[in-house]
Amino acid sequence: MKTRRLLTYIGILIALFFPDPVFGKGDTISCGPYLLVESPSSVVVRWQGDGAPQDLMLRGPDGRISSLSPKEVDLPLVARLFPDEIFEVRLRNLRPCARYSYRVGKSRQFHFTMPGNRSRSCGETTSITVIGDLRNGEKRSSVFGDLIRQQNPSLIAVLGDVVKSPFRYRHWLRFLKFGEGIFGGVPLLLIPGNHEYFAGSRFGAPMMERFLTEASMGHRVIRHGRFHIIVLDQYWGDDLKSDGKEWFRQALAAAPPEQFVLVMMHEPIYSFGHHKPKKRHRDLSDLLRGSSVDAVMYGHNHIYEHFFVDGIHYLTIGGGGAPLHGGKPDVVRELKSSLIKSGPYFHFLQLKAEGNQLEFTVLSDSNEVIDHWYIGKRGR
Repeated sequence: MKTRRLLTYIGILIALFFPDPVFGKGDTISCGPYLLVESPSSVVVRWQGDGAPQDLMLRGPDGRISSLSPKEVDLPLVARLFPDEIFEVRLRNLRPCARYSYRVGKSRQFHFTMPGNRSRSCGETTSITVIGDLRNGEKRSSVFGDLIRQQNPSLIAVLGDVVKSPFRYRHWLRFLKFGEGIFGGVPLLLIPGNHEYFAGSRFGAPMMERFLTEASMGHRVIRHGRFHIIVLDQYWGDDLKSDGKEWFRQALAAAPPEQFVLVMMHEPIYSFGHHKPKKRHRDLSDLLRGSSVDAVMYGHNHIYEHFFVDGIHYLTIGGGGAPLHGGKPDVVRELKSSLIKSGPYFHFLQLKAEGNQLEFTVLSDSNEVIDHWYIGKRGR
């Protein structure tokens, strides 16, 4: 324990005194801007800068331009040890289906479109990209960025493990630069992984608050267009053996039957991968059985897997760039008949909801289709 703590402090000192050359000093904005999911009618714009805060210029769907002053984020002590400050602007009361553009200082202009909601459909496809385990994946960052842009998603959900450990400041910067700054125009939803949680509240939580928000930790529900997403935080959320399990039970009961219902987490419920599923996570399948959930997705194992159990698709989406794992087909033998597809691929999942149909497409880093299927609104 003492050795690990010493290595942690050494890592912080290295990050402080040897900044990543990709993000050169002297830039007014050293990271970002990027969008974070907040609610169906709001997003958070964050960026990191080394100078005086610059106003955000927002152009609305009516063409009007507003100048919005940012707030410097009050960070925990550990997160303040690193260079530059974090600024944010919360954009609220945004109209469903409307297109907005913004610029921070001399940054390039970004465009984003708000999704519809339960009372108003945009009359077109709602598209979400899901990817997991991006750490050490810089070589594939621009490739995945180009492929994801072609899909034109309105949300990118990342299933955790985007850094080797949370105090590695440069890893956060590289992650937020993913896809040549794709998060500037597509809101990010990050589900924490075990690598973000390293040392828990001492380092993981402060760094999550620095680059994301405090609301990025804990169990929560995200409503996005045709999608109702239940996020299980297996690290900072309430214990899934007790209070967290009851929260999940209630969240499943409250899921609207007319929406496509997804559960997102980091560690698997079913998997033959490198990391064997834990009992407290496997036990969640008892709550899921008979629910309105259409698919459960997670990472942790750096492979692709597709199980179909009790009418629900269970997907391991762990091929975002981290070194690939081999499978372990002897794990959970009774599930072999439920395994539809698996393999060690670098990949991401594209979800497209249109009308009463949801399309699943799993694409490789060479844009080849690995897996593909459709579902209707099951049981509705």
